[in-house]
Amino acid sequence: MSDLVHVCRAVRPKCYAVLWSYGEICVGCGCCAKDMEVRRKARLKYHRELLKECRAFKFDEDEEIRKIQKKNNASWVHWHERRIREMTRAK
Repeated sequence: MSDLVHVCRAVRPKCYAVLWSYGEICVGCGCCAKDMEVRRKARLKYHRELLKECRAFKFDEDEEIRKIQKKNNASWVHWHERRIREMTRAK
């Protein structure tokens, strides 16, 4: 028998970091923390990491698919940049 214990907690009903938790298991990122400063820092980290992923995205070779991907990716980049600006100003 192992001494290891693994505890999982379900996400909150309105999980902020759904792209990390997949809406299933809380990853303990702090994006839903009660303390506003902890929450702001965690959400800022969340958006910075997702922005980095968007900028590193490898587009498909098919021209039609690539066109759709570029449009969608540009929208995500814009959204994350806007959220980062808002959270940086909120310090």
